[in-house]
Amino acid sequence: MLRMCQLHRRPDEEQWWWRGISNSITKDVKQLLNKEVLMKEVDRSLLVPGFWFPIKLGVFRRLNGVKCDEELAHYFKHINETWDPVLRCLGKDVWVIDDATIEFLELRAPKASTVDRNEITAGMESGLLFPYIGHQRTRSQLLTCLLSIPSLIPTVQTFFNNLTYVEPCAMVLKGILDPRPKCSVKNSFAAAFKCPLELYVEEADGKFSRHRPLEASEAFNCSYLQLWLFAMRNFPEMTRITVKKEVTEPRRYANEPNAWLWHDFAALAARLGFSTSRISEILSTNPSMIHARRMLLDARPSDQYCFDDGELERYTGQISEMIKSAKKLPVPSSESQILRSQSCTEARNRRCGRPHEFSHAADKALLFLPTMQSSLGDIGPVNSFFVKKDFVISFFGRDWNSTWCPLLQKDEGVPAVDSADALDPETVHKEKAGQKICLQYKVQPIPRGSSPPSDHDEEQKAAEKIPQDNQLPPIEKDDACSWRLGFIRDIAEHRSSFE
Repeated sequence: MLRMCQLHRRPDEEQWWWRGISNSITKDVKQLLNKEVLMKEVDRSLLVPGFWFPIKLGVFRRLNGVKCDEELAHYFKHINETWDPVLRCLGKDVWVIDDATIEFLELRAPKASTVDRNEITAGMESGLLFPYIGHQRTRSQLLTCLLSIPSLIPTVQTFFNNLTYVEPCAMVLKGILDPRPKCSVKNSFAAAFKCPLELYVEEADGKFSRHRPLEASEAFNCSYLQLWLFAMRNFPEMTRITVKKEVTEPRRYANEPNAWLWHDFAALAARLGFSTSRISEILSTNPSMIHARRMLLDARPSDQYCFDDGELERYTGQISEMIKSAKKLPVPSSESQILRSQSCTEARNRRCGRPHEFSHAADKALLFLPTMQSSLGDIGPVNSFFVKKDFVISFFGRDWNSTWCPLLQKDEGVPAVDSADALDPETVHKEKAGQKICLQYKVQPIPRGSSPPSDHDEEQKAAEKIPQDNQLPPIEKDDACSWRLGFIRDIAEHRSSFE
């Protein structure tokens, strides 16, 4: 109501609402109202009163703390775009969208789930949905709009529930930024990003492929999302926030942050083109030494035990070497993980917020950019991976879904530089002219960086091409390659005269 009073320029009513809010919540609300990127999309959703009932004002502190304005704004944009066909059917009668209808529809995927589609159809026929709409043609149009929604139906309530998943992932990303960033997480990483000559895409845990980015903005979007996917996979081991407990499993307690994962995360960020002082600091440490020292001090606390001079460092080094000697197990194929994830449908109360333990374990090996991209067009069963994919699209959109150009291997004639733009104009002109000549005469170009063949090599190759019986085809005057055949005939006659 505060925002509605501001938009309609009613200062007296606005002051009345401010007087009913505590000082701490007032500070949080004012901080939220200053976020222009977010409020632009929030204002559009205010047209539907049913979206905002009930909302607890205490959640605004969590919303301000994540510092992910662009991602949160995109979720509200996703809400508005998903509900826009429904609002167009209603016209000015948006007030008929009551909170009971919103609660019934949220997190259903009518185009992907037969169960959801049947329940929505039954709700429209019985009058449970949109009870204030009596015109049958309008109700039929509303049903058509609802059944064509391919994603989970988002609401403001699902937005706040999903904040519990965004929050630990944002903590991981902020862990490699410089302390106390003044701007949002995305803008902080944009300032620390330098477009690399090669775009690295992580296909599996520790397995990368090299690609050539089309432009700097696409390279940043792909690299930035890969950091978020890493955080989504590993936040339980990198923060003190755990996944949700399964009903049949014992409670899972938070552990100390994993030093190896933080080192791997910093190395991934550096490879993708990000550079901060915190990344350099993490990469300068030895995670094996950190874990070995922590293990010794946990077993023998320093306030109760002591080591002789130099023994703690020596034992730490020995344990560190033992840890390094362990070999990593092979990564299971993504196909088997997809089959495992598709084995069961995700219940409706598990389709937002932090993932549950079993769902997180099933999807962990699938949260990589190529797997996400290859499954974007799939409207399959509403399993846990469908929910993760919907989470990514809701907060990040599809800007990262670019066409990557894979780089050739070095033995396939890859230039020593990564693009012609890196060369001087004269070299570029010569190379293009040479390529044109090679195409005209069907001659293989010499790769850059290799030396041209010697005269002896040319004579040897020409002699190898001569038929053993010296039977050469007749030379036609109109043949465009007659000069080549004549040259080879002369070599053959010259060779036979010596024999």
